[in-house]
Amino acid sequence: MKLFGNAMLLKNAIESIDAFIQEHTAEVCPHCRNVCCINRHGRYDYADLIYIQALGLKPPAYKENVRDTDRCQFLAASGCTIERALRPFRCNWYFCDAILKSMEDGAVKPYRQFIKQFQKIIELKKAVEDASLNDNNDRVTS
Repeated sequence: MKLFGNAMLLKNAIESIDAFIQEHTAEVCPHCRNVCCINRHGRYDYADLIYIQALGLKPPAYKENVRDTDRCQFLAASGCTIERALRPFRCNWYFCDAILKSMEDGAVKPYRQFIKQFQKIIELKKAVEDASLNDNNDRVTS
């Protein structure tokens, strides 16, 4: 139960900063010549799968025979086809220099709120992982 609760808190925290990130990616990414959204970053790792499963969801189906360095198969003309709260962690939280500069050059208060929320997201991700370990230990010892 703690795993689901932590996963929901994490999902909500990610959703709370989606608009801020989207504002900057919408400004920067369409003009980029070197797309950083590649398949290698769009794959879920074990911790991502714990989070997705805790929410009762399944990751999207991957195309086979796609190179890690190819443009991400989930990247469309309007951006990522996976909602931000359900993207792989390393995909979601990679910001190129141009996006970071755009965020830093914007209004100070929204940027500070973003940083504070991002720190909370890191803590919640760890809480999801810890709750998963505790749930597994409870099942083994029961």
